Amino acid sequence: MTPDYLRPDTPIPPAFSAQSVSSVPNIDADWWRAFRSHTLTRLVTKANLHNNEIGAAVHRIEQARASFKIARSSIFPFLGATGDVAGSNRQDALGNDRSSTAGAALSYDVDLFGRNRAAIDSARADVESRLFDREAVKLFVQAEVANNYIALLLARERLRIANETIANFTDVLRVAEVRFKAGDITALDVARQKSALAAARALRSSSVEQGRNAQNALAVLIGDAAGTISIRGPRLAALRVPKIAAGQPAALLYRRPDIRRAESDLIAANADIGVARAALFPSLELSLDAAISSYNPASLISAGSLLGPIFQGGRLRAGVRLSEARKAELVETYHRTVLVALQEVENALAAVEGAQQRFADLTVALRESRKAHKMSRMRYGVGSIDYQTLLDAQRTLLANEDSLALARFDRLIGTVALIRALGGGWGEQQSAAISSYQPAVATD
Repeated sequence: MTPDYLRPDTPIPPAFSAQSVSSVPNIDADWWRAFRSHTLTRLVTKANLHNNEIGAAVHRIEQARASFKIARSSIFPFLGATGDVAGSNRQDALGNDRSSTAGAALSYDVDLFGRNRAAIDSARADVESRLFDREAVKLFVQAEVANNYIALLLARERLRIANETIANFTDVLRVAEVRFKAGDITALDVARQKSALAAARALRSSSVEQGRNAQNALAVLIGDAAGTISIRGPRLAALRVPKIAAGQPAALLYRRPDIRRAESDLIAANADIGVARAALFPSLELSLDAAISSYNPASLISAGSLLGPIFQGGRLRAGVRLSEARKAELVETYHRTVLVALQEVENALAAVEGAQQRFADLTVALRESRKAHKMSRMRYGVGSIDYQTLLDAQRTLLANEDSLALARFDRLIGTVALIRALGGGWGEQQSAAISSYQPAVATD
């Protein structure tokens, strides 16, 4: 009754746009350690243990396992016990009249058309889906911890740049005020410097806010209340940017837990078709009853019942159509999951490549802007250049420092996105362990 399952044929390119020398990604299971930050490792470890989304995913697994055991119980006989004691008081000489009965009942559902087996297959696939779901949630949470930690370090880096800029602009303002009093410059030059100083202070306030927001997000991710933790870390430049080999696109079908989750849902829906089709045919139940009473020493009754549907208003055939439509929907969901996974890898590869090039160019730009700013200050102090030239040099230096910090941030965030898009450190061994799930049979 259950259709043979075949994985949907989804177009997979032979290679990503950025060629990789490796057939599989070079990502360790604890991939966050590659960034060489003890603080990041500590935060991810806490999130793995205390994150509420991961905890909810674990409880969904427990629910699916319980449902599987319920479904699996249908292939075993059912044994029950009965007992009864009755009595009455008589007014004649015979006295009291009491009777007792004890017995056992054994019944077995003969799965003629595989309905119970199909239900078990569906429940097993649902357990696998929930296991894959947990891995997908863990990967998401781990990536969010890394992203927010990197965002926190960026905010602190921008705060450092703002503080240095404020100190620099304040020194220039002092020189400008002295020269204004001497009549060498106009009030317009002083006003421009005050405006530039105020803009730098605004950047500092914004950086403080961004840092607090990132720290609050990290608190929630590790299961704490916002505002209750204080996270220390190195400068953004101290984080190592690991080089990730993308591997081959076809590997995503096995490495990405969300793709495996979508396929498990599809396998469960395929088995549900077998359940719905088997419901159209008769069911056979065998029963065996044994009883001992005070009047009859022993009695044994054996019976079998065959029940077949005749008229139910089209409910059973509608159930078949419902299960088939559900499977068709999940086929489309599977296709989209695979296509989105390929898109995420391509986007992450482009982001890493673009950020790397920007970082290289901005490193040169910052070095030259520092030279220009140093020479401009010296020449402005002796009056050999006008204020506008110095102001341009100041603004260029601030913009390049901020842009370089953002480029460094983009490299790190792009690498995290690539690791997540490739399925993290979750590979075929973990996938095989989940796919071979066989829970033990519990006895009540």
